[in-house]
Amino acid sequence: MPGAVTLATIAVTPVLIALVVLDVGDGSVRDWFVRHAFTTAAITSILVLLITVLIVDRVVAIRQRRDRGLVMAAQAAIVSRQARRTLELVQEALTAPPQREAASDELRTYMAMLLVSAPVMIEAPDARAFLESAQRLAALMSRALEHESARPELAPRLEAAAAAMRDAVQPLLANLDRSQLRAVDDGEDGSGDPGDGGAQARAGT
Repeated sequence: MPGAVTLATIAVTPVLIALVVLDVGDGSVRDWFVRHAFTTAAITSILVLLITVLIVDRVVAIRQRRDRGLVMAAQAAIVSRQARRTLELVQEALTAPPQREAASDELRTYMAMLLVSAPVMIEAPDARAFLESAQRLAALMSRALEHESARPELAPRLEAAAAAMRDAVQPLLANLDRSQLRAVDDGEDGSGDPGDGGAQARAGT
């Protein structure tokens, strides 16, 4: 939705164009401008200022979107890696009950990360799609741990949800270069291998 500055400038631009056309094509208007030089200069300055403000506003908005994109991409990489670890433990717990406690701990960590990430990702379409796929995966993992009778039917659904999440995270990770992906890996667990950090983050779940 356009901001107030954008709307004001959109409204003013036709006025500026009309004044230029009148100045060029109408001698009486041009004479009026000459006789009222101060008024003409003031009006012109205001119009030019509004257009300049629009340009600056657009540049700032583009930079802010780019910065937010990097933040969302880094957060998505971290969430994706946590999802991979959680899914591995949940899948083990489906056949090895002693792993259930460890899987539950990882799932709680994963869901807490989703809660923290939601305000960051909710506004951008790609990030929101990733968040929704991550939440669906979390819901399936929680159900698999809580309802033993549903585990056989949930195993393939977990794989499908994980694949959907891998697809959803790719547009976000495209905003990060290899060094940024490596920094996300190292910052998250402190053990990333500089040679394969980017590949691990891109692998997601």
